Amino acid sequence: MSRIESFECNICLNTAALCANKDGFSLYKCLGCDNVFVHPQPAFEELATQVYSGTVGYHAEKVCDISLLPVSKDFARVLDYMDTVNSNQSSRNICDIGASNGEFLFAAKQRGYIPFGVELNESTAAVANSNGLNVAVGTFDKAGFAQDQFNFVHMGDVLEHVPDPRGLLKQVHSKLALDGEIIISTPNLDCLWAEYTQSLYKICRIPISSFTPPQHLFQFSVNNLKLLLEQTGFEVVTHWYGTPPSLEYELGAMHLVRRIKKSQGINKAALIAYALFAFTLYTLGYAVVSALRLMGILKKDFTVVMVARAVK
Repeated sequence: MSRIESFECNICLNTAALCANKDGFSLYKCLGCDNVFVHPQPAFEELATQVYSGTVGYHAEKVCDISLLPVSKDFARVLDYMDTVNSNQSSRNICDIGASNGEFLFAAKQRGYIPFGVELNESTAAVANSNGLNVAVGTFDKAGFAQDQFNFVHMGDVLEHVPDPRGLLKQVHSKLALDGEIIISTPNLDCLWAEYTQSLYKICRIPISSFTPPQHLFQFSVNNLKLLLEQTGFEVVTHWYGTPPSLEYELGAMHLVRRIKKSQGINKAALIAYALFAFTLYTLGYAVVSALRLMGILKKDFTVVMVARAVK
């Protein structure tokens, strides 16, 4: 952190300065809109083959018979919203970008929607297709979808993984029908939990669980995501907050256990003590945030779902 560098934010074009390092990656935060991004970014080919490929075990734990799975609360809320908008049952074509094994699409098909999807991971796309879905392997722009084909496009925890969010949103805009809507779920840095974990990094250098490069290349908040959508031809309709990650996930996302396994001798003992200290602070903070959530005091949360209509 001794070397000061800055880059232009790709959302608001203000200066972004170095804010954290994690797992060999540098993260920069925009001084204008608070967008956080990885720089330099890994090549797309590296992400496709070494991060999201089935050959490296990505999503290997996904269930194959998705008919056995209950519909998650977050998926149900999205589908309920779609049903409300589509009360006349005329808007049925949907696309799920980053469809994984097809859990969302399967639930949507059960409600009468016509499902399409794209997924980088060949293994999970095969699972989706084996469950009667139509999921193409690859990226949205290469899938051959028609102009104005979709009434809804869903991206659940996807946009933060994309090297060019602006480009993808423009592509989605062109494939949405008149008054078609995009529904995006993504981590929200403008919340108490994210602020707390970033403070722990600044004070104690505890790795920020919210930052998970190279998987997450961008970290949005409500305001800069709204700005990006408006810049790419959308009008934001509404947003709400979804289920936050579990404490177990947050502790694992610090990657301290991984570092302990690779260390030896006195360094390992010191790292174990440091990890226990970090886990304690995370657990206490998570308990407080959870209590405030249960009491209805939190107005913002760590996962935001934003809906925007394509302006044609």
